[in-house]
Amino acid sequence: MRAESLAGRLFLTSKRWFLIFMYLHKHQRAINVTKRSPKYVQRLQLLSFLPKVRFCAEVGVRLGAFSQMMLETLRPERLWLVDPCRDYPGNSYMEPSQDTLDRRWMRLLSLFKKEQSVTLLRERSALAARQFRPGVLDFVYIDANHYYEYALLDLFVWCRVVKAGGYIAGDDYIETEKTARKGWAVKDAVNHFMDISGLPMVFLNDEPDGSWVLEKVHDVCI
Repeated sequence: MRAESLAGRLFLTSKRWFLIFMYLHKHQRAINVTKRSPKYVQRLQLLSFLPKVRFCAEVGVRLGAFSQMMLETLRPERLWLVDPCRDYPGNSYMEPSQDTLDRRWMRLLSLFKKEQSVTLLRERSALAARQFRPGVLDFVYIDANHYYEYALLDLFVWCRVVKAGGYIAGDDYIETEKTARKGWAVKDAVNHFMDISGLPMVFLNDEPDGSWVLEKVHDVCI
């Protein structure tokens, strides 16, 4: 039985890498991005690690590049894309003008308008999480506010939405001059959350992206 399970996982991993290759082949721009930006290579490695995913979400979409990678490599039945596309007090990013953010949102709507499996939510992370019933997601990727208190809150609210056996992931599990200068503390928030919840880290990439994955091994999120 264990051999069959391992064979199935190896088959799925091979299939996932094939889909990644086809994605890069289809999108020449993505090939150029991965050559310039090792962080996208690391994110593709994260996607190849995951088992079969039916329902997933990305929290913090920006221009939608990683959203497209998720859609075409994971092939989910439903993908929710969550982004406020507006500035707010306590935002860890220096956002452009509201007009620019409005145009960014319209581009996202245009980019995914033909994708019936994609739902876009223009909402802040914690408020969007309330719209989901508990345990509905197989996987959530959180790339939202990187300040400690916000990052920790996101872990708690989205953990509730992920089913037992599902995965919670994100980036910037690193401590660099950049994160210190910006006051980002994703690593501290993730470590604190693991201490409280008991969920293990099952995947980690180093710099520059610091991609990480926690497995929700039990159905308890405080």
